[in-house]
Amino acid sequence: MFWIAAALMTATVVAVLVTPLVRGGLRQRRAADYDLAVYRDQLAEVERSHAAGLLDDQEAESARTEIGRRILDADRRRQGGNASRSAPAWRRMAAVALAVLVPAAALGLYLDLGAPGTPDRPLAAREDVGGQRGLATAGSGSGQLIETARKLQARLRERPEDADAWRRLGEVRMRRERYGEAARALKQALEVGAGPATRALYGEALVMAEGGTVTEAAREAFERARAEGGGMPRAAFYLGLHSFQQGEPRAALDIWAKLARRAGSDAPWLGSVKEQMRKAEKRLGIEPGSTFARVANGAGQQPAGPTREELQAAREMSPDQRREMIRGMVERLATRLDHNPDDLAGWKRLARSYTVLDKPAKARDALAKAVELAPEDVDLLARYARALQRSGKTAKAIAVSRRMLEIAPKHPQALWFVAMEAAARGEREKARRLFDKALQQLPEDAPQLADLRKRVEQLLKPHSTPKNTQ
Repeated sequence: MFWIAAALMTATVVAVLVTPLVRGGLRQRRAADYDLAVYRDQLAEVERSHAAGLLDDQEAESARTEIGRRILDADRRRQGGNASRSAPAWRRMAAVALAVLVPAAALGLYLDLGAPGTPDRPLAAREDVGGQRGLATAGSGSGQLIETARKLQARLRERPEDADAWRRLGEVRMRRERYGEAARALKQALEVGAGPATRALYGEALVMAEGGTVTEAAREAFERARAEGGGMPRAAFYLGLHSFQQGEPRAALDIWAKLARRAGSDAPWLGSVKEQMRKAEKRLGIEPGSTFARVANGAGQQPAGPTREELQAAREMSPDQRREMIRGMVERLATRLDHNPDDLAGWKRLARSYTVLDKPAKARDALAKAVELAPEDVDLLARYARALQRSGKTAKAIAVSRRMLEIAPKHPQALWFVAMEAAARGEREKARRLFDKALQQLPEDAPQLADLRKRVEQLLKPHSTPKNTQ
């Protein structure tokens, strides 16, 4: 059915483009005014077809350009009194070329960018359930996504055990709405060690591939993700949807109500949860919106930091008492995150708190959780790479830095870390290029610039081996 519709649409485009080109050779017109009327009617038809979705933007623009050219030509003939009737050879050749090239070009672009049979995106995906911008991020054009996918595929040919690259490939395919391919990439990521947030994303890909139906395989993925402690909002949302689709609106409403109760008031997916709750309420004969109003009163009200009373008390404490109070606050935050592991801001705050308390390993682990939730946040990745390096996990820090360079090719810290690795491998020319690129990102009057340049020269001396990446 799709290809029949595609053929009809293509025929419409060809007809619109070719008609004005061959008209002169088919019929002799005695008045350019008649041509103008015909062309203007055709232009109106293009606009109607575009508005109805029969022509895409590029096809409509091409048709407008050609018809507009013909209108100008006819108008010149009318003004000059020269109503030439003969169709020159170029016009006939152009008609034949368009008749061949338009369908071929449209088919080639569609096979590369399109996905026949793809279902509508579920509501959850549009509202970004899960706290990530990954699935519906604006600003990444198709060409950029295709190029990113190619780079990831090339990377995976060299490093097939790279779970992070498999996950990112899955995310790119999700954005291109190639859900089946996304599910396969995410499944591969899980097979080589990806975490529970990836498992929840895999479940979502399965749902989208089935047009919004939570299949048994998807349900199992969400259940396991929830049991492993990650991807909570995404997993909970779809588990509620599964109950709803199975004819259990009460169970669905309970799941979504619990999710809404734990959500922050600015959670980007809260609107989707609220809408699904209304649907369940209608099925149950409950006033739509009443459950959300009841449970969400306390949503997002948990303090992000110390209360005013706690701050006042802290001023009157000794340093040891103040430190003990901070420990208690951090423990409460950590406990809350155990119950709501997709709170990105919470993990960032916990990492900072552990840094203040001089617990670098716990700070690193908190950053790892945050990175799972925001895998393309460059500033967050930079913090994570530094934490990894400080705890002696240099190889992982380098891997994170490489990922940063895919997102921000001129990030100085990432360039520096990768340059250090190249120097350690004895690849001194590559290291110098990377070091130079990193230093170019700093202002010429940066106070540390001279020292960094000296350090580069020392590192790149023969028989010099870098000891760390700071």
